[in-house]
Amino acid sequence: MSRKTPTVCLMFSGPVIYDVVCPFLLKNFWIMVFTLLTSVLGYSSLPPSESCSSMLLVHGFSAQTAANPYQLTLSKNTYSPCGQIQVTLQGKAAGTQFQGFMIQARSAADSSAYKTYVSFATATGVGNPCNPEVSATHANTGSADKSSLSLTWTAPNSDVGNIVFVYTMVQDFLTYWVKQESAPLTYVAESGTTCTTAATTTTRNTNGTITRPSDFGKVISCFHDGCKGANCDFMLTWKETGDEILFSLACKRPQNA
Repeated sequence: MSRKTPTVCLMFSGPVIYDVVCPFLLKNFWIMVFTLLTSVLGYSSLPPSESCSSMLLVHGFSAQTAANPYQLTLSKNTYSPCGQIQVTLQGKAAGTQFQGFMIQARSAADSSAYKTYVSFATATGVGNPCNPEVSATHANTGSADKSSLSLTWTAPNSDVGNIVFVYTMVQDFLTYWVKQESAPLTYVAESGTTCTTAATTTTRNTNGTITRPSDFGKVISCFHDGCKGANCDFMLTWKETGDEILFSLACKRPQNA
């Protein structure tokens, strides 16, 4: 039996930078460098965990002290066990846009304390760098202007006192407002309200074949035994989804297993 050679198929992303030798391109070269630095220092991908407690932008510029032109509105002013509430960020005036944001649900009794409550639903362009605490922040959308953004927040399973949403809004690289607060949420016990936990299921491939993904090297990266089509003995794939990387491993079981 011939031995298959393990194969790595990778997804490559990001700019390819070439040496610039033409004098008339120098101006554009420095513009490109400044743009890249602005993007990196502004954390357009995902804010660093160092920002989670202070909610500050760690790029050397001070937060604004002028009036905040943004607002955070809630679909309800009360919460019940595991109830869902729509949280919306938007400008107070029409046409006011923003680039980045960070939202946390904290205790109204002491909103300066870094203790957050429950979670925001998964949404495109939204991540959480603050594990094990919970924040909703921009992810891979830091350079895109937005006029509004709505997220679904799930309340705690019991009364934790009044809750406020503390948020930071980034208008651009130099202009941002830190630790603004929403109106408070108060607890209301609703009869018949229960909290449920979604069950985790494991799906097993029983047809004996392991197929190489058709989009390998483009969307999915993988490592396999050099197989073609559906004749793989093992397959490890990984795919970036926002601030997470999803791994999947499959292998054939021995005949006598």
